[in-house]
Amino acid sequence: MGQGSSSYVSSNKLEDRYYVQKDKLGRGSFGTVWRAVDKQSNVIVAVKQLDKSVIAERGAKRSDVEREIAMMKSCIHEHVIRLLEIFEDRSSVYLALEYCGGGNFDDKIKERGRSIQEHEAGDWMFQILSAIAALHFKSICHRDIKPENFMFSGNTLKLTDFGMATPVQPGQLLVEKCGTPAFMAPEQHLLPRKSNGYSFPVDLWAAGILMYMLMETHPPFINAKGKKAKLEVAQLLTGNLIFSGDQSTVPGTGFFSAFSYSSSPREQGRFSDAARRFCRCLVCPNPATRFTTTAALRDPWLIKYNRETCCAHGARATLAPDEAKNVVNHPNLHQESLELEELQEPDVWVGTRPFSHEELDDEPDFERDEEPQADDWMWKLMGSLMIECDCPRHRAKMRS
Repeated sequence: MGQGSSSYVSSNKLEDRYYVQKDKLGRGSFGTVWRAVDKQSNVIVAVKQLDKSVIAERGAKRSDVEREIAMMKSCIHEHVIRLLEIFEDRSSVYLALEYCGGGNFDDKIKERGRSIQEHEAGDWMFQILSAIAALHFKSICHRDIKPENFMFSGNTLKLTDFGMATPVQPGQLLVEKCGTPAFMAPEQHLLPRKSNGYSFPVDLWAAGILMYMLMETHPPFINAKGKKAKLEVAQLLTGNLIFSGDQSTVPGTGFFSAFSYSSSPREQGRFSDAARRFCRCLVCPNPATRFTTTAALRDPWLIKYNRETCCAHGARATLAPDEAKNVVNHPNLHQESLELEELQEPDVWVGTRPFSHEELDDEPDFERDEEPQADDWMWKLMGSLMIECDCPRHRAKMRS
């Protein structure tokens, strides 16, 4: 991937604009993230260095990088990390990004453990779902929603890593099996033979898995018995969540939760029934009745724990004054109005195959079943995007 003339790339050199410190913030599939300082404003930024040789080795193209850049630039939202500027030399592409110095969400969950309270989970889920709603409003499916891909900027969560994100066109059903297995929805795990494909609802499933981790400190559907934790895909397909205080055996399956334990009455009451219901409406195996971002953001449980009055569309009408000052502090950030019209949830598209993306990114800590196993009725119903499940929202719809 040689020197290009993309309109996204700045005509300046990286070293003319930023002082890149020898402080490595992280490492991804295609390169390294460094801490840097804007020489004009002294604002700290993160510089993501994408190695062209590694990108080529993994079969990616320049158009893939430009597509990722275009998606990031199109999503201007408080809870989505901001792309400030792009640079390029012979060996690398550099993305100057908004700096998030509070660490990633996965570390926060591990640090806090069972001290996380319901009002905190409600605030964080509002931020997470707001970020997802902003992407879906732009017809973008992220496909890798997980704690590691949310960073803290102060107390604000920011969605990062658009490497697996993809635009979704009307009439399109995605069929690339990519993502992190523990956060992938049933319709993704059932590819290629048992599923017609997937769309925006997979991001909501992943958000539900993340919420379960806030409540229980570990992901669901994991069998920790043995030397290595194993993702039980057959159990995942049912979407049956076990919370503290629930029976350790999943009815009708004979599957025992490896994390079940005798919890105290205080532990059992740490999260309300409304919180559990909300989580189950996200972790619903039927994508047709799974919560949409609009439904989730309007749910009474989430509204109750929203940290401030919002416009009920999943986006705050305006930024708070202090936040607005921070947003526009960088010279390359255009001060745009963040007033958003009501988010219209995209349909679950059915249609053509999208462009190729990276294949399944196996979660290193979990083994997966070689072949998902489920009853014939599940295969047939999943194929038509209609599965009867135990989600409260589905039961209500069936009753009506």
